[in-house]
Amino acid sequence: MVVRQISWNKKRADLLIVILIILIFAGLFFWVWWGNTRSSGNQLPDVTMNTIRGQAYPLQETNGRVRLLEFIYTHCPDVCPVTTMKMVELQEQLKKQGLFGTKVEFVTITIDPENDTPEILEEYAERLKMDQSGWTILRGTESQTKEVTQALQFYAEKVDGGLISHSTITYLVDENNNIRAKFGMGASLDPNEILSAIDKLVGKGS
Repeated sequence: MVVRQISWNKKRADLLIVILIILIFAGLFFWVWWGNTRSSGNQLPDVTMNTIRGQAYPLQETNGRVRLLEFIYTHCPDVCPVTTMKMVELQEQLKKQGLFGTKVEFVTITIDPENDTPEILEEYAERLKMDQSGWTILRGTESQTKEVTQALQFYAEKVDGGLISHSTITYLVDENNNIRAKFGMGASLDPNEILSAIDKLVGKGS
């Protein structure tokens, strides 16, 4: 009787071990599958948008430049214009180093293409002193915009009053289209911190 009980307990233990192993492998399979199929947000997606001057702009084509990318909408009451103004500060520093428009490009994408027409975006650029010799302003369709924001895991949702609730992320992209760093927006954006990161990517830093 004791022998049978021990044998039964051993079989139950062996069965539990087999079930545990199956669950572990199933979990690993799901984790690998999910990790490979979800958007990783590590690169700009294969989407072609238009500049406000009517030129096609494939996001994956870097032209060998490091890019700093922001999402904005022109009716944003606070964080978007502050972010752009801080990038303008950085723009001037990069000009002094001879990097702006040569080794470094700024990219602005509107998350409100329905209302941000090319004319409105052009006025926004002029008002904030965005130098388009090294700063590309993009506008896509609603579906293209959604595809890009989702790929970069940037939340953007329209709310009441024509406003858009959105993430506060700025992206630094290297010459191989890899996202190398993420920064904040608005008051938390430090041009000197970004300049240091850019210098390292273009080989000027340590």
